[in-house]
Amino acid sequence: MSKLLILANKASGLEGCAFSMSAVLEVVKRGNVKLKFKFPFWGFTITQGHPKGDEWINEKEYKEVSENILKFLNKQNNFNYFKKIKKQITADAKKIKREAKLLLPLLPVLNNEELVMFYNKFMENYISYYAMGIITFIYETYLSDKLMNSLLMRYKQATKILPSILNTSYRSFMLQNELAIKKIAKTKKVELKERLIKQYLKDFFFMRTNYMAAPLVTEEYIKEEIKSLNKKKVFRLKKININLLMVEKKIINLLRISEIIRDQRKLINLIGTFTAFRFLEEASRRSKINIELAKDSFWFEFKEFFNNKSKLLNKLKKRKNISLVYYKKSCYYTNELILQEKEKINEAIKEIKGTPASAGKIKGKVRLVLNRRHFLDFKQGEILVAQMTRPEYLPIMKKAGAIITDEGGLTSHAAIVARELRIPCVIGTKIATRVLQNNQEIEIDANKGIISIIK
Repeated sequence: MSKLLILANKASGLEGCAFSMSAVLEVVKRGNVKLKFKFPFWGFTITQGHPKGDEWINEKEYKEVSENILKFLNKQNNFNYFKKIKKQITADAKKIKREAKLLLPLLPVLNNEELVMFYNKFMENYISYYAMGIITFIYETYLSDKLMNSLLMRYKQATKILPSILNTSYRSFMLQNELAIKKIAKTKKVELKERLIKQYLKDFFFMRTNYMAAPLVTEEYIKEEIKSLNKKKVFRLKKININLLMVEKKIINLLRISEIIRDQRKLINLIGTFTAFRFLEEASRRSKINIELAKDSFWFEFKEFFNNKSKLLNKLKKRKNISLVYYKKSCYYTNELILQEKEKINEAIKEIKGTPASAGKIKGKVRLVLNRRHFLDFKQGEILVAQMTRPEYLPIMKKAGAIITDEGGLTSHAAIVARELRIPCVIGTKIATRVLQNNQEIEIDANKGIISIIK
């Protein structure tokens, strides 16, 4: 019997391990049960020795679903379905935070049977909460590109009006985090500062989390965050009146709602992943299986740390390459690489196109950031090139002269932060991290979404 081989489009990637990313595969499956618009396909591969994992989609099918969403909005002429998702996921984010705060102190004192029981219950809730928010991943990149292409046909300075037309009064958890840090920094009274720090540690215990690890937030971390506070002047947005086409208005309204859905989804993800890693560390300690090896387990294998340790250990030692794939309504958790690119990219190309997300033009040197270890190499003014950005990227984003990503739409983390920092940003290039190289000189025209390789 031949090995299953699936052709797909490599969309992006991130630093992630089997334990956390396998839960995302279950999220996709659960989301397709709960959501009106379904994920046609999703995949993630981890290759031994590579600095990050790769995310896979089927561009043609994602485009079809995105167009169906627009047709649905035209037919229904309202956004109630997406507003309900926004309301639900906002409530779920509050629930998971409460659950995590109650649960985390208990983990060391639970017996093995109780630990497994609480883990299963928590993961069931986490996956269910997370599932509603994944809908934006289907359409955001495609509809953002569609919107910008439409605007640029009529307005040469379309990218400059983005902050105005996409702006909402919504305060993301990232902004709340920064405001809390600023409050600590400005406070001079020792007792009050200590109380604010304790409150911060309670409210933002998850902020260092990603799909590879979940380091604890400490007072030292707060000090580092204070050092990296954005000192740039805050500009007031000017109200700009332009004539928008009906399809543009619908996409803009959807993206405004999506900003909140995406933000609350990320909050759920960080809290859920942080808590899951605490369970894994406890299982690692009790079973005496090294935590780095334990990260190669799939999320549903947790009970095997206690019930069948030798069998699990044998599986983990053999687990070098991993594929996690949702394909034709089935989930595949395999120890083989079963995804292959539909079309090979020309790595010798001199120009890359993406979606302009924050206006400006700049020349500079490339700095690829594919994992946390690359943060230390980042220098002031360099062009940050990443597959996607997450909250942990903020310190280097504040140093960047511009930002380029493989993935994302106009309300992605990279796009929003770049507009706040007033630096050029091009998102959704799909191939930037595979074409560009460290120290390469490039020119970015973020008004048009074009990146030119100088040398």
